[in-house]
Amino acid sequence: MASIKFDSTEILNTTYIPRFIKHESAPERILDLFNLIREDGNILVSEKYGKKMILLQGILVGTSEADLESKIDSFKELFSRLEKNLDISWNSETRRYVATCLRHGFNRDFYNLLFVPWTAEFLVASGEGKDTTTTKALDEKVISVASPATDSFIMLGSKGAKPQITLEGSSYPGGAKGLQLENLDNGEKITINLNEVWGTDTLKILCDEKEVIWDQPIVGEKEIDFYGIFPNFKIGTNNFELTSGGIICQEVDFDPADIALSTNISDTSKYKAQGFEVPNRDETFKGISVIVNKTGTPTGDLVAEIQTDNGGEPSGSVVTGATINIAPADVGLTSAWITEYASSLYTLEANTKYWIVFNATGVDASNYYSIGYLGSTNATYTKGNSAYSDDAEATWTDEPTKDLAFKIRFGGEPSSGSVKMTVEYYKTYL
Repeated sequence: MASIKFDSTEILNTTYIPRFIKHESAPERILDLFNLIREDGNILVSEKYGKKMILLQGILVGTSEADLESKIDSFKELFSRLEKNLDISWNSETRRYVATCLRHGFNRDFYNLLFVPWTAEFLVASGEGKDTTTTKALDEKVISVASPATDSFIMLGSKGAKPQITLEGSSYPGGAKGLQLENLDNGEKITINLNEVWGTDTLKILCDEKEVIWDQPIVGEKEIDFYGIFPNFKIGTNNFELTSGGIICQEVDFDPADIALSTNISDTSKYKAQGFEVPNRDETFKGISVIVNKTGTPTGDLVAEIQTDNGGEPSGSVVTGATINIAPADVGLTSAWITEYASSLYTLEANTKYWIVFNATGVDASNYYSIGYLGSTNATYTKGNSAYSDDAEATWTDEPTKDLAFKIRFGGEPSSGSVKMTVEYYKTYL
């Protein structure tokens, strides 16, 4: 059954008698253009949709002149309300607009004693309408998060909606202390870290409200911090990746096959270091990745320490818990990314200089490790650079135009496990 309601008041009846409602035209499209110099035309820089206009027209009917005047006044009061729901229903579905009446007119002639034609022009500031019931694109789908998991869901409507994404721990990895959700189609991602026992707790990512809610069975709900942005999604298929633990915080990413430079740790007195900073304080740091290979058969571990800074060079003081050992058996003869984790979580402070410092035991001139790094052409990391010491950290030589290929990982350590994922949204229309 058809219906038109404004602020829950039905106006599709024998009093208001709407003749038509024009609501299906798309909102205005705002284009940002760059004028070309000495050439015809423009370049499209960006675009977005603006406000939407909805036009209603009908006839207001009274039982007497006084009754008609009273109904005109009531109609004016109804349409004077700001930002109220304008619900338009037909074909067993309802489309809801949050609207404000911009103009409300009565085209009354001298003979209009018991009726009067009326028009109302509504402005929808958001430019969109939504269903009044939610649609589930995923409904408690079990997703394995032993390693980054990729999946997809389909979104309906004519404009991408902002869903509520619920992640419920059905068998959450014990060592993981964080989750990252990335929209693979646009690269937008949000990361949530929490140094607590996750267990069967529920995580709600509210993309419309821009909130992340942590729901613990005993404690209840609380809003928590996050990194990154709430991903946007499009109509049609949306591809995403879910990472649990071992989330990359800082990196200089490179294909190992393209690493032409390497530094050899062939003596216990040789050290190699890379400076870095993290943007936020976090208690869930645990792992690193580095491009490394071995020559011969070194018998000792390649050791990585996260050290504090002292005047622009490694201090020799290791962050509590931040020692990571890479065993000889884990390193191949060909350069490759190697990821290892510390035995416990460690904390790094925001905007504070740190160093990854590498050294090794059981190495010599014939049996050693080689760490890949980038020269001035490819070294683009802006929060630090490499350095080396040939005298067991007594002195350091700075290399301001070079970087190690590295990754700093937080959110704890990945392990086998799964989450139940629900993606629920209101279908949205232009």
